[in-house]
Order: sequence, then C-alpha cells, then structure tokens
Amino acid sequence: MRITLQSVGPGPAPAAASFSVALDPQVVSDIRITAARLNHKAHDAGVRIRSQTLTSSLFETRCRTKMKLKPGDQLDLDLEVRTRKLTGDLPTIKHPSVGLIDMGNHVAQRLSWWIPWQIRWRLLATASVISVLCVVIAFLGFMSKKPINSNEIGCDPIARCTDWRPLYWLEAGVISFTCCMALTVVTFVVEKIAQIRCRTSA
Repeated sequence: MRITLQSVGPGPAPAAASFSVALDPQVVSDIRITAARLNHKAHDAGVRIRSQTLTSSLFETRCRTKMKLKPGDQLDLDLEVRTRKLTGDLPTIKHPSVGLIDMGNHVAQRLSWWIPWQIRWRLLATASVISVLCVVIAFLGFMSKKPINSNEIGCDPIARCTDWRPLYWLEAGVISFTCCMALTVVTFVVEKIAQIRCRTSA
C-alpha cells in the first residue's frame, strides 16, 4: 500500500505532515510503515505511529512525519498491511480511506496562503488607487485655481505667488503609479516563475 502526499503551495506547510489511515478491522490486523521517499528519492521522513483506534467497524491508524513539505515536494510512503484469514463472506465492508490531520489549520496556515498572494496584490491595488487619487486632486486643484493678477497683489515675478501644491500632488501621483505598475509586472513574472518551478519539481 502506498500513500502520496504532495504540497501544492504557494508557501511551505506550517506543520509536519500527518495523516490517518482507516481500514476495516474484519480484513486488516496490523499496519506499519516500511519505506519513505521524498521527491522520488529514499528519505528518512521520521514517520511514527501516534495512535490507533480499534472498534468492531473501524481500524484507524494516525501517523506523523517530521517533514514540513515545501511547495512542489512529494512524499511517498510505503505501508505493509497484514490481513486476516477470512472464514466466510462479510456482511459489510469498510473501504480504505486516507486523510490529512494536524496540518496547521490555524493562523499560520492561513497566513501562508494570504501573505504571498492576497496581501501582496491588495497592497499593490491600494497603492495604485491612492496614486490615482493624487492625480485627481492635482487636476481639481488646477481647475479651481484663479488666474493671478500681479498688478493687484503686487507679485513680481508671478512665479512667487503661484500655488504649486497641485503640481506636487500630480508629481507624487505619477511617480507612485509608475512604481506600482513596475512592481505589478515584476510580481506577476516572479509568481509565474515560481509556479513553473513547482510544476517541474513535482
């Protein structure tokens, strides 16, 4: 019997890989791990049986490894199953099932998904919106500005009496928006490269 655990990312697993194997106690008497391979190479995964539950209808074994899988990692585990000698037909049978347990379903796991993708793109989107608002404020300032009559207020030259604040808003908006667009392109390219590496390593 072989179990395969594959990490799909985008970040490393926050906890060591753990799993449970549920079998029919009418058919199976014992189970043990015989070998482990990481990315198709022999590896000491430190697999240990944590506990077992045996009832009339369920034989469940819970195992834990010492491996915190990185994106693209594949852990193959070979299990030896000892079966019972059947004396007749079984009225019912439980089909084998495998499930993950204690893989970090908590804040660390949620952050491992949100930080690399959601927060990064939301920060870029927020910065882009702020940049556009700066440009809008600048244009509103230019439109609301009244022409200066140097003869009435005694400004000479006129440049000394000009309100340059809309120009500063425009400069800040254009520069920040350009930086956001550049960071967006770089982030997109880096994420695509990371995805390709995960697929090739798998």
